[in-house]
Amino acid sequence: MKKTKKLKKTHLALAVMVIALGAAVWLNMRYTSTGANGSTDTPSKYLGQAEYVNASVSENSSESKESDYFVKLRNDRKKARQEALDILEETLDRSDLTEAQKAQAAEKSAALAKATENEASIETILKAKGFADVVVVIGESDVNVIVSKTPDAAGVARIQDAVISHTDFDITDIKIISAQ
Repeated sequence: MKKTKKLKKTHLALAVMVIALGAAVWLNMRYTSTGANGSTDTPSKYLGQAEYVNASVSENSSESKESDYFVKLRNDRKKARQEALDILEETLDRSDLTEAQKAQAAEKSAALAKATENEASIETILKAKGFADVVVVIGESDVNVIVSKTPDAAGVARIQDAVISHTDFDITDIKIISAQ
């Protein structure tokens, strides 16, 4: 008789827990799947989505515009480099050129590839040294470093050190441009 009472109490407790769990799941689905407009099609928040508490809208929009500027700048540089490489490849494929002209085109192609590699290396180093957004453009006679904020004297020295360690340019050939 004692076992049946204990078994009934266990079954009753288990039934109550299953009902409570079902209610919790139902409530969770009911209140977390509604979108911003009240529909249940799209959730308004995502798990792990960052939300800034003390940031104002104008600060975020200016940071977004600045970041968009650097993304556009990188894409434009990549597009221009790809066009230059395509022209050099077309030049190398022409049969009416002399070996000297083909060698010169191959040299330009190798120099372009080296400049691209150096730009990426310098940008990575500068980001590691604390510059949030930076774009490096290596030309034939100078290096332009575009940063989001005007650096102080120590920042200028870090930029110059990174450029000099990866290229053959002098300090006078390095131009630091503040994007505004």
